[in-house]
Amino acid sequence: MTSDPDFLRPTVHPDSEGVAQPVVSQQTQSAVPHERHPHPCQRAYGDFRSRLLRALTEPRRNRTLNGLQRTARSGFLILDMPARWLMDLFDAISGNRGYLAVGSVLAAYLAAFGLIDTKSTQEETRASVERSLFITLVSTGSAASFVAAMKDFGLIQTLPATEHPSLLKFWEWGRTYQPNRDPMWHWAGWRLGLCSKESKDCSPRSDWRLDLAAANLVDANLDYADLGGAYLRNAYLRRADLRHADLRGADAVRADLRGADLRYANLSDIDLTSADLRGADLRHADLASAGLIGAALSSVRYSAETIFPPDFDPKARKMVPITDSP
Repeated sequence: MTSDPDFLRPTVHPDSEGVAQPVVSQQTQSAVPHERHPHPCQRAYGDFRSRLLRALTEPRRNRTLNGLQRTARSGFLILDMPARWLMDLFDAISGNRGYLAVGSVLAAYLAAFGLIDTKSTQEETRASVERSLFITLVSTGSAASFVAAMKDFGLIQTLPATEHPSLLKFWEWGRTYQPNRDPMWHWAGWRLGLCSKESKDCSPRSDWRLDLAAANLVDANLDYADLGGAYLRNAYLRRADLRHADLRGADAVRADLRGADLRYANLSDIDLTSADLRGADLRHADLASAGLIGAALSSVRYSAETIFPPDFDPKARKMVPITDSP
């Protein structure tokens, strides 16, 4: 601290009206305080980058070191641009208006969460309404209503819905599931087994207990379902899950069974004339006395436990043997 007694003493000058006005001497003016750099992170990174590149471009006597130096320089230049973007982000957050950037990002995050959650609720409501309408139709006791409802069984069962998002697990946002899959699978396992020719509540045809002609059963889950004696002509069963299903004596002429899972299914006495089974899985299936005239069987998988009709040659039909058990 200075010992000059006049250091803090203001100099007085009279103005034009004779009134003395204090004027601070230049000696009393303090230095301008240090102002914050508008981009401190970018500045610090720039200094670090300059020193590092200087070290990585300095020639070395050793050839091996020169090679390692070139590799390190290439790797650093690849990461340089993302690092600059990151520094810009840090500067924006730590700046005078950083709270605005953080608030904007948080608001956008919550808005996206709300939109996905609303979409999930809407899709679940739609699936629930479709399932309720289906159950109403098949519960009227009218064969015509039952057949009409079953036409879209696969479509209704596989209706997708977005999962409700978790606020903190953003990487799981957008996942979908099928809310009707399990409820309608349980219903099919219970109700289809009750259909009979005598009641005529599942088919207007007196010779078939269950009428599923031209029904949309694509991707449907009918595992363990009782489809024995069903009328399945021209039905769409692509990729359907028919494991352990009972299809004895069914009429599946010209049915589309591409990619269907028929493992352990009972297909004895079924009529598959001109049906398309390409890519289906028949491991452990029972096809005793099945009608396979004109059926497309290329790429169908079967196992040693698969039972075929007498004199049937699966290799001649371009079927694929699988030795491993499913």
